[in-house]
Amino acid sequence: MAKSFFYPVSESISVADGSRTDTSNGSTLYSFNDGSSSNVTSEWHLTNNNIGHSSDGFGSNEIVRFDLGGNVGGGTTHVAVYHSGGTSSDIEIYYGVSNDNGTDMGDSTNMPITTSPTMSSTYNKGWNLRSFSSVSRRYWFIRSTQNFFNPNEVMLCRQYEFEIEPELSQKQNYTFGEQSNTSWNGKKYINKVHEQRRTWNWTWRSASATTKSSLEGIIDIVQDYKKFIYYDDSEYHYVRLMQEPTFTEIANNIFDIQIKLEEQLS
Repeated sequence: MAKSFFYPVSESISVADGSRTDTSNGSTLYSFNDGSSSNVTSEWHLTNNNIGHSSDGFGSNEIVRFDLGGNVGGGTTHVAVYHSGGTSSDIEIYYGVSNDNGTDMGDSTNMPITTSPTMSSTYNKGWNLRSFSSVSRRYWFIRSTQNFFNPNEVMLCRQYEFEIEPELSQKQNYTFGEQSNTSWNGKKYINKVHEQRRTWNWTWRSASATTKSSLEGIIDIVQDYKKFIYYDDSEYHYVRLMQEPTFTEIANNIFDIQIKLEEQLS
């Protein structure tokens, strides 16, 4: 997979816990009852833009619903799951057109939807991404089928695959998170206030107006505070924009685009 951004579909996502109302799958779909007999707690951690805390009680047959609001144009193509320790718990993902209690979790009898890798694949420590055909639906449901899932963050997202490579002078810096203090007698003390954090700074040269438009669409959603995922062709990084990208028109509808990212530790 090429270098990419994975960014949230919507600026605002609400989440609710619930339970299923029947025991069959296939011709009869699972249904969602908001908060009914659910053991899931701290479900707000799943969409609070922070990977430092996890949900709890997300055991077998528990369901969490994600409401993307009205902004579903362009569709959802991936679900990204961050887990702080890794798990082999099986889960399923559904989408629907309504959030009403007792409404079938899906638009057809083919639910749950098929992803690559499958939703039941092992979840490693860190980010785990599953892809599927684009779906423009407001309501999404994740159901645990065994054990306890308890992820830290779930992002329903789209992929932006880099159309051109950044210039070779791309910069990657490290902040070590150390504070230096000097006592009255001249002794120096070093305190480590956070783990090592990376920043990236690069320029796309001679990018098209289409590339500019795609990036502006991402900026409209993440702005300078929403976090997203940067895949550097080898690993996933949780990042945010340090500042709004700079677009310099060097010819008619041809742009140099400068971008700065900062790694997020939580």
